[in-house]
Amino acid sequence: MKKIIFFSILTLLVVGFTFIIFRFVQKNEGEYGVKNLPDIIVESPKENSRIQSPVMIRGKARGTWFFEASFPILLQDKERNTIIAGPARAEGEWMTDQYVPFSAEFIFSGTKNGEKGFLVFKKDNPSGLPEHDASTSISITF
Repeated sequence: MKKIIFFSILTLLVVGFTFIIFRFVQKNEGEYGVKNLPDIIVESPKENSRIQSPVMIRGKARGTWFFEASFPILLQDKERNTIIAGPARAEGEWMTDQYVPFSAEFIFSGTKNGEKGFLVFKKDNPSGLPEHDASTSISITF
């Protein structure tokens, strides 16, 4: 009988601690979990890569960056003058807050070999409200 009571108490303790740990992890998800991942991940080209025309741009962005399955990308020179702009196109269901693969292809000219530049990824903001703006950029070399 003592063994049954002992194992019952031990089981309750294990279940209780498991529940407490689960609640702690769930409560602190914003500090330690998925919510701290970036909104956009550029897979190609990588930061400081050398690019040439045509350049294929690939990555994944949270669905909240898309509007009508696209968001804008700018290719800029070292002075931040736009060389070409175009849409990144979702390659999956974009009406989600999860990551959605995207791609774009830019054909461009008028750049000098070895010159620095930037790829700028802008969250689509059809409302025009500044509180919904977001962007990220990576350095590239032509």
